[in-house]
Amino acid sequence: MPRCGIVVRAAEPDDLDEIARLVDIVVQTMPGQRQVTSRPVTGAERFGQMLDSPDAALLVACLADGTPAGAALLSVDAVSMALGGLTMSVVLIVNENARQRGVGRELVSAVARYADEAGADAVTVSLPPGNREAHRFFARLGFVPLVTSRIASVPQLMRALAPSEIAAERRHGVLLRARRPFARRSAGLADARMAATVRLDRPVT
Repeated sequence: MPRCGIVVRAAEPDDLDEIARLVDIVVQTMPGQRQVTSRPVTGAERFGQMLDSPDAALLVACLADGTPAGAALLSVDAVSMALGGLTMSVVLIVNENARQRGVGRELVSAVARYADEAGADAVTVSLPPGNREAHRFFARLGFVPLVTSRIASVPQLMRALAPSEIAAERRHGVLLRARRPFARRSAGLADARMAATVRLDRPVT
């Protein structure tokens, strides 16, 4: 039975802006430089496709008065399918004003039921590394460390790769410049030989 009137249901279009707000709160606590982009900013643009996707789901936890108190974003891990299994990747957020009220546990319970019905073998959850409370919460539910994920923005990655790429381009340019004079010399020698041949073949007058 739901605790304290908490109800977990499938998200609706009207929930997407609130889900986006909750996700942004979590994103701000994660390490790594955030890049300003022109990508979708509204909840509908960011999460609308998940509402109809067969490989994803959005769940919303509401208090007894209907106020959204948390959300869970689920998606099928394509890599796990390629390896012969099926894992559900989950991002779970609880509103700060609704913590210590059983919202997180109800969301995890709904996630577990969804994963079981989908035939998943396991569930993974993404957590900010510095949120000790969240790590303890999921550890008590049986979640164990799996892998260490590292993140880098694309511009940062390009800058990190640039020195080696530039060095390779410079080496290529040096080789091209070294070949060009030789090519000009070879063409010059060929022209001189042709001229000498013409002069030798021409009858003396």
